[in-house]
Amino acid sequence: MNVNVAIPLVSVIAYLVLLFLALRQPRNRVHRAFGLYLFSAMVWSFGSVMLHANFFPERAFFWTGFLAVAFVWMLIQIYYFVRIFTGNSRGLAVFVGYLALPVFVLAISQGQMLKSAYVVDGVLYHDWGLSLVAVGLVTLALAAGAALLLGRYYRSLQNPTSRTRVIYLLIGLGLLALFALSNYVPFLAGYPVDQLGNLLYALLISYAIRQHRLLEISVAIRSGLGVLIAAFTFLSAYSLTLFLLRIAFNVGLQINAFIPITGVFILLTAILFRPFWRWAQERVERLFFPGTYEYRRLLVTFTSRMRDVLDLDELAANMLYPITRALGSSWAGLFLTDAQGDYTARFQHPKGVAPDLTGARFHVDSPIVEWLAREGKPLDRDTVATSPEFKSLWRVEQEQLDRLDPALLCPLKSHSGLIGILVVGKRTSRGYYTDDDIGLLMTIATGAAIMVENARMFDELKKERLRAKELLARTIRAQEDERQRVSVELHDSVAQWLVGASYRLQAFRPLLATTNNPESLAELEEIENTVRSSIKELRAVMAGLHPPDLQEMGFVPALRETVERMNKDGIIGRFHLEGHPARLSRDMELTIYRITQEAINNIRRHAQALSVDVWLHFMPEQIQLEITDDGRGFDLSQTVGGAMDSGHLGLLGIRERTEGLGGTLHIETREGAGTKIAITLPLERPLPKDDRDATEGAAVLGRSHGEDGSLGALGLGKSFDTGGDAGQGN
Repeated sequence: MNVNVAIPLVSVIAYLVLLFLALRQPRNRVHRAFGLYLFSAMVWSFGSVMLHANFFPERAFFWTGFLAVAFVWMLIQIYYFVRIFTGNSRGLAVFVGYLALPVFVLAISQGQMLKSAYVVDGVLYHDWGLSLVAVGLVTLALAAGAALLLGRYYRSLQNPTSRTRVIYLLIGLGLLALFALSNYVPFLAGYPVDQLGNLLYALLISYAIRQHRLLEISVAIRSGLGVLIAAFTFLSAYSLTLFLLRIAFNVGLQINAFIPITGVFILLTAILFRPFWRWAQERVERLFFPGTYEYRRLLVTFTSRMRDVLDLDELAANMLYPITRALGSSWAGLFLTDAQGDYTARFQHPKGVAPDLTGARFHVDSPIVEWLAREGKPLDRDTVATSPEFKSLWRVEQEQLDRLDPALLCPLKSHSGLIGILVVGKRTSRGYYTDDDIGLLMTIATGAAIMVENARMFDELKKERLRAKELLARTIRAQEDERQRVSVELHDSVAQWLVGASYRLQAFRPLLATTNNPESLAELEEIENTVRSSIKELRAVMAGLHPPDLQEMGFVPALRETVERMNKDGIIGRFHLEGHPARLSRDMELTIYRITQEAINNIRRHAQALSVDVWLHFMPEQIQLEITDDGRGFDLSQTVGGAMDSGHLGLLGIRERTEGLGGTLHIETREGAGTKIAITLPLERPLPKDDRDATEGAAVLGRSHGEDGSLGALGLGKSFDTGGDAGQGN
């Protein structure tokens, strides 16, 4: 093999490798155009190999014509690739070139262009006549058109990295044109000098792809290496086995031994190849990303790990922190819609680095927001700087963009539209984000969009529940205030009148006794008894309206007094206390007291019980109230379902009060077997200040951690000294 064959052969191999890697990339327009160019260049180099190797001397005319057609085809594909790379459509010149190729083939085959061609010692001797000038003009026109497109595109760019990519294409195009001129130099025309330019162009393109992101093929390289390692390992093991068997038996393997060994290896390959390939692929990934592999793995599994997370803070922390570590980003931020529909910065990682996202926002009518919502793919600064669509940015928007200087803006889209924007800063290594990085970001953004939407819906639901809880608390307080007012008015008016009437009746008794009228004295006795009963009942009503025991005796003793008061009605009431009691909030104390009061009233009216046990359990995170009676019980489903009609409004009131404080109600009953009511309420203690201020992962922007820092209203007053019993309150 001489040098005239070696140069195009190396070019074939180089273009074959590039074509293999390009075909493993996503099928977008640029990759398709680049793949067509690589294939045409490989075909041209292959024709040169076949021609200069002179395997078939009688076919030299055919291979010379084949080489010329492949060269023109390659020039058309270069021009087409440049147009697509610079963001243009295919163009009329490409269409005309495709139509001219069959005419070119027909003219050569009929001897209208190529007069003669033969090869001697690897050197081509040919006679094209004036047709060579026509080919030269076509070459010059296509090369000049491609250079003009690249020049215009270069002037429109502002990013240095993007300009560098264009420069490499211009240099490569110049090399091809320069070495193609060798066909017009008599002492060089017979040698594959133009193929040397083709080889240099292949090497230049490979370098630009690797160093300057001309086209991203790192994913293909990594995935291809895993497969190659696995295949090489299994083939090497197979070959080594055959070699060792041959040495062991000192003879060649017969067909009856070769077939079983091959079958065993095929079976082992089918079983072991996939797990071994995964192992090899992981090692390749760790080799490519030695310091960030684990973080990339966290991002890949982000959707499955965070599927059930409904807390925005936790979701943002588990998204932004791995992004900055895996991709080497200087910072990352999450913008979510606010009440006005604008996208405001809610989270940032790391905290305290420049730029500060506090107050940053993208207005809902911003061209950036409209572009992200429409295209559904990442937007980089080059596109913002060069696209006419973004010339309408307001000055304040442009100033904010310059201050933040983001590298990428990724849309978070769900079925309801654009719900957020993931903004990523430049890489700390001053490198670029690869297509692999962008694909990973979009995978995260797609999964996060649904999670963010669910989390925000859950957050709104929590707010609604808090508002409902606060409304119920206000209603309860209003009821208690009204009851207190009525109780005070009864005490100051009706109660005083009845007491006064009682005193006057007592004063009137001696006067009536002088009349010596037994019937009048008996009637007076009845009136006095009625007044005394009215005073007693009125006091009971006033105590029910506004229990003074809660303020005077304390919560637990008041509850004990209420239960044991049932003994006066012939029902044995027993109160049991467990745990270490603490003074609760006014709302919770009133709720538990009213629930107990309502349950006791129901037992008095309907249960026909002989005894009642009330248990109050104080636990670290919750308080539990159990009320058990040995009465006649009832049909729970029928009673609750028809509560409005049957008049059993007490159970509905108990349920509403319990759920209003975020508690749970459980009722066990059946006819003739008594009833058990179990109520569990959370003890929502305030968080310590240090815990409220501590932040892990993403920093929350636009709101203070002190906002509703307490999850409840648990007052920590003096404890009760029960001495094993209820004791006295504070």
